[in-house]
Amino acid sequence: PLQRWGSYPHHQFILDDAGSNSVLKLDVVTAVWFGASVKYLRTDLAAQWLKRRRALGDIYVLAPEDEVILLLLHCVIDKREFRPLRQQRLQSLRASVTDTQSVTNLLRRNWQADTSWESIAAHIDRGDWAGLLKQRPAVIAHLRRGDTLTSMMRHVRQRVLRKVGR
Repeated sequence: PLQRWGSYPHHQFILDDAGSNSVLKLDVVTAVWFGASVKYLRTDLAAQWLKRRRALGDIYVLAPEDEVILLLLHCVIDKREFRPLRQQRLQSLRASVTDTQSVTNLLRRNWQADTSWESIAAHIDRGDWAGLLKQRPAVIAHLRRGDTLTSMMRHVRQRVLRKVGR
């Protein structure tokens, strides 16, 4: 394990195999939070995503319904942009989503209470990335509901631990 203070929920591990001159580094994330710039918005998505993951050969991947939520939140909250590869991935996922009610339920809990998959899918179909980005303040407010002080304290704690860890 690598000891890195203030990097929770990331846990990093390094395996150095001198015999093969190889290094393997793992970054294991144990919780899903968004928004370094908006004070760590906590979600309850990780446990749900693990339950619904799908086998793809020898590895497990998120269900398309879950990955679309992950990418939307990551691009809107963390990155504040949709790079071309992420746009393409969202369009591909949009075509793979079969459980529209599940996505709508996730959006209502983690995007905005009055959102439907149909409205978000329409943005994706039109390539209206700016329209999705305009929803950022409302999405942040929705995720922050009832957790503003706690999320601010998490942010301060993480910053202090990172400085101490250096």
